[in-house]
Amino acid sequence: MALMSVLTVPVDELTLDVKDDALTTYTFNSHHVKHHFCKFCGIYTFHKSKVTGGYRLNLGCIDNLDTDNLPFTFFNGANLPSITES
Repeated sequence: MALMSVLTVPVDELTLDVKDDALTTYTFNSHHVKHHFCKFCGIYTFHKSKVTGGYRLNLGCIDNLDTDNLPFTFFNGANLPSITES
């Protein structure tokens, strides 16, 4: 399960701590948003938001962040209004 951030990180403030060849990119449906995955384990790591231009992160990929204690709400992502598509 990906626990994606609601807020975005500005492009110039995201630092990736990965090997150069560790990530692969996939675009769904309209091919406007590039989704980045780990080539080795398949985890969904982040994508660039169409709305803000910043990055939405999979919080499970952030070192020393205890995601078990973060508040979250489950939702049906397939039925989100297009304005929230990021």
